[in-house]
Amino acid sequence: MAIIHLNSGRLPSEFGGHASVDRHSLPRFFPTIWQARRLGNGSLSPFNLRKLRSIDRFHDYAEEIGGDSMDKLIGAQSWDRIADAATGFFAHLVNEARSTRTDLNATWQSVAGYLVDLAGWAAEDDDAEISDPAKRFLQGFGDARVRLRTNQLCHRSKTKRAE
Repeated sequence: MAIIHLNSGRLPSEFGGHASVDRHSLPRFFPTIWQARRLGNGSLSPFNLRKLRSIDRFHDYAEEIGGDSMDKLIGAQSWDRIADAATGFFAHLVNEARSTRTDLNATWQSVAGYLVDLAGWAAEDDDAEISDPAKRFLQGFGDARVRLRTNQLCHRSKTKRAE
């Protein structure tokens, strides 16, 4: 729903910085974990803030279309449903890119990288019930990620970059 910037003297300094929150202003769990692991805690550069906004946008899309919290799907290791949501989001971005003549490739690459990171971490788990579905997701989504790339998200005539 939003990216908020936490900056209060009442909070310990390690809790300051940017956070992705849902429509109830509750922090999203997996974007927070991903952010801490990939981008570090605290304030983000404009580049990394755009990545987090893309991920937040994907969570909003998945919740609006599918009704389930993406955090719940990831926590339940429902990689088939996550792949369906990602495919739908990609189609949504293609349509938006065509109608607005905006290059949305960076948005897609941020979301795809986020999902691959999360699935990769789950695939490293010793428990086969967790790692096997994540490995299948990586195998299928990794191939699809290459096919679902740049050209469809870039409108060719006078494209402007998305913020």
